[in-house]
Amino acid sequence: MLFKEIMNQQWQAGHQEGLLEGRIATLQEVIFESLEQYGTLPETLVSKIRNEKDESVLKSWRRTASKAASLEDFTKNM
Repeated sequence: MLFKEIMNQQWQAGHQEGLLEGRIATLQEVIFESLEQYGTLPETLVSKIRNEKDESVLKSWRRTASKAASLEDFTKNM
């Protein structure tokens, strides 16, 4: 019984981690889609967005990207 409980807890933890990774990837893609109207993004910006793993930061950047009047506006306010 103990082994089964441990395996279930590990599965749950892995499942939750996978869900978080999916949410992070989705937020990153939404940011890129919002910014693509301004042309090719600088590699430094792409890397910064891809390397950010804090969901609350990405949510903030998503809101900023959706309101930005330009790429410069986004980078200034992120």
